Amino acid sequence: MTLHKYSDRENTGTGPGTVDVRDWDVRTRSDDEDVGKVRDLLVDDGGKVRYLDVDLGIFSKRVLVPIERTTPDAADEVVWVDGLDKDGFKDIPKYDGDIARLNADYEEGLQRDYTAAESSRASASSAGGSTARGADRATVSSAGGSTTRRDDRTTASGVGGTTAGRGRTDAESERREEEAERVEATREASPTGDSRLARISELDDYEVADDHKDVRGWDVVASDDRKIGGVKDLVADTSAMKVRYLDVELDSDFRRSEEEGRVLIPIEQARIIDDPKSVRLDSMGSHQAGDIPTHRGKYDRDYETRVSRAFPTGSAGGSTDSRR
Repeated sequence: MTLHKYSDRENTGTGPGTVDVRDWDVRTRSDDEDVGKVRDLLVDDGGKVRYLDVDLGIFSKRVLVPIERTTPDAADEVVWVDGLDKDGFKDIPKYDGDIARLNADYEEGLQRDYTAAESSRASASSAGGSTARGADRATVSSAGGSTTRRDDRTTASGVGGTTAGRGRTDAESERREEEAERVEATREASPTGDSRLARISELDDYEVADDHKDVRGWDVVASDDRKIGGVKDLVADTSAMKVRYLDVELDSDFRRSEEEGRVLIPIEQARIIDDPKSVRLDSMGSHQAGDIPTHRGKYDRDYETRVSRAFPTGSAGGSTDSRR
């Protein structure tokens, strides 16, 4: 997959639904620390953002942050990084700006580095006496929240008082075993055998993180304040531990036909309204609801691209916990 700098392509029509977060502050959700600023975005051939190029400043280096680990807050022009604290960025390799180096092996290694840094933070938190959850369940974000796994096995080495070096080895071994189990569970739950996306309700060992909204059952409201449907389920990316889409059942007035009522809405297009409980689509009017491609149970890049194109370019979305 070829990647491009958004700054080189911003005037060529790239990025349907892309939020231009350049120069926005970057903060860590776990400890609410300022870590740097977004220097650029890296997009694929279809214009979809894959990484943020972040200048850490204080660490005198740049790093790439996978987009699935971030949540944009358009109101404050802040990008929140989930699952990592400020110290964790010290373990992320430096990015020298050479986009030609970003091959599949590099990207796979970068994902491993983030997972290891995240696991290290979880173990340290457990060793420091933080309260552990009793249920051995993976937690995923709702509406772009935290990606941190909080199951007991991830933090077991810290609780047991293992030394730092040995704890990291044990945690890495456990992480790989858990990753294999999660992929297998996702394959079984997904109607097409996809190893990345699946409905949360069909995954026995996943739940929405306690500190984020579970919007299942909430109304979906368009920008003109008309209700267009309801959230039936959440579609999670199990590799990133984050909700990617709202699985929405459209009301009869907005369906192409009786059989074409289920659609997926990218989570970054959703804004959570606490009172009354609803999900608002600021970038889409009710008359445009029929433009969202019908979801027929297949998770593939072609469908994701068509869904992205149904939403106006440059729409922000992604804001959570808003009140009207």
